[in-house]
Amino acid sequence: MDRAVRGSWQPHVLAIMASCLTAGCSSEVRLNLVEGVVTKSAQPQKDVWVQFRPAQGGRSAEGKTDENGKYTLDFAAGRAGAPVGHYRVVVMTGGKIDEYGSEVTPRKTVFKGEFEVKSGPNAIDIAIP
Repeated sequence: MDRAVRGSWQPHVLAIMASCLTAGCSSEVRLNLVEGVVTKSAQPQKDVWVQFRPAQGGRSAEGKTDENGKYTLDFAAGRAGAPVGHYRVVVMTGGKIDEYGSEVTPRKTVFKGEFEVKSGPNAIDIAIP
């Protein structure tokens, strides 16, 4: 095997490692528990998606409501919560997921708002108008 081909992966690995060190890998981010209940006309909303998108950009945190309208945000790799900051929050219906984790039906936005995640546990209830 040609030496150039064999070593061509090394710059890519080094670039990924450098970006993790400078920007911080998700496993190093301090997360704060974020949970709440989504309601519409005072009724809990089952099977809706709640997505917190950082106002300054970055990784979103997302959760799906249970039969009682309760959600808990998941940041990455099963890690619950979100970093401290201001978020644009979107609540969506639909979005069926297949066994491979791919979305097979599109989501429909039913609510947009802004919330702040503070240090420590956060209870953020969302009332859809």
